[in-house]
Amino acid sequence: MESKEIAGQLRDTVKLRWALFDWYGNMKPFEDSVNRILENNNLPYQIEFVNIPGEFDGDYEKYINTYLSELKKGNYDLVSCRGRYGNCYDVYEMAVDAGVLWPIEGWLAEVENGKRLRAAYPELVWESLIYKRHIYGVGVPSVSMEYYAVFNEAYAEKYEINLTADAFSDLEEGLTKAAEGEAEENNSKFIPSTAWPYFLYGDYEKSRCELICINTMGEKLHAENILENESYLSHMRRLRDWTEQGLIHHDPDFSQITEGNFLVTGIEAYSEAAAESFCRNRYKISDDIPLKAVKLEEFCRHYERGNGVNGIAADSRHKEEAKDILAAIHSDEALSNGIVFGTEGLDYEIIDGRAVIPEEEKNYLFIRKISFGNPFLTLPTEEEPLSKSEDMRRAMENAILGYSSEITNYSDERKKQIAAINTVLMEKYAAALRGKSTDWENDLEKLRAEVKSLGMDDILEEINRQLHGQ
Repeated sequence: MESKEIAGQLRDTVKLRWALFDWYGNMKPFEDSVNRILENNNLPYQIEFVNIPGEFDGDYEKYINTYLSELKKGNYDLVSCRGRYGNCYDVYEMAVDAGVLWPIEGWLAEVENGKRLRAAYPELVWESLIYKRHIYGVGVPSVSMEYYAVFNEAYAEKYEINLTADAFSDLEEGLTKAAEGEAEENNSKFIPSTAWPYFLYGDYEKSRCELICINTMGEKLHAENILENESYLSHMRRLRDWTEQGLIHHDPDFSQITEGNFLVTGIEAYSEAAAESFCRNRYKISDDIPLKAVKLEEFCRHYERGNGVNGIAADSRHKEEAKDILAAIHSDEALSNGIVFGTEGLDYEIIDGRAVIPEEEKNYLFIRKISFGNPFLTLPTEEEPLSKSEDMRRAMENAILGYSSEITNYSDERKKQIAAINTVLMEKYAAALRGKSTDWENDLEKLRAEVKSLGMDDILEEINRQLHGQ
């Protein structure tokens, strides 16, 4: 960071208003932390977070437009665009369409602090931010694109289970041996495995509609209903069969996992070390229980922008200052840590190289981590490996941008249809697709009929029209 001086004198401090959408949790400590760092480095800026509340009544478009309408009134310099609602109402894209964000790709390419900001992220992050041929903000990427089976090595060794599975289906033999062996020993609380994803990646990619995949195997991309795709149906029937055989526990006693009374569980991560660390932290598993993560390629996905984006308000009177702040926060380790964790010694401690925060603040920390700062620069938290930054960059080096990023021009009617299907799936059928059903085939037919009535054929037609450039 460089101080700003004119003729040897520090410029007057400029206060920049940073709009937040329906924020919960107190951002004042993190505002204070950033402002303290700015002041200590003689940067003549201060930020003020301004929450714009919204009331959600089931209509995502109306909910987000409450925010955009307020932004159009002006008097903001920085704009937070928090994620995607209903998996198709993207705040960043809607903000661009509403004309409230300013394009920044020229600055990123031509001005020194813009160049420094661009270099602070893998190029794939910037590619994912291109919308209508321009970049309008700085992303806060999630790079947990890989999926791992995390084994309790003690049980794997006990039953001589090979931990180099080539495919998910290869787990069946080991699960069966462990389940039968523990049953013979009257270990009635043993958990062979927890629930697994129903969505296959590998040769497929998920669209914004949870039940539509993009098939990448043919000469050209093609969208398909996974409820009519034999690869998906075979996989979901396998999950049902394993559930009926007692190999999958959908509602496990998590204390048994904590105690190590399990064989394997699944988790998204960006490296083996991260998967093992996430699993150990999630279930409070002691270091005495050996874990081994094995990547499952069928569930590893392409990179897609999904978390928050922070941009410059189109009508800001302080665009140059806003650029300085945006660049500083996202390319400087101290400022990224400040906006995510707060002030060391006050809001968090550094213990063994990790940021440790009070337990009651952890839910709010998650929201800040997906909304602000540069995750390639911030400290690892308690559940992350010390190699976090290096592992995340390695994951990005091996990633490709998902094709679904090219499909954004949905009509209002299609968005409503997609949101309706996604809602029905999550509220009524997701567990069944993962194998938890007393009558799986009947549930499948009911879901097929319901999504058809909600416009599945129209959505498929629209996605394929865009994929095929029509």
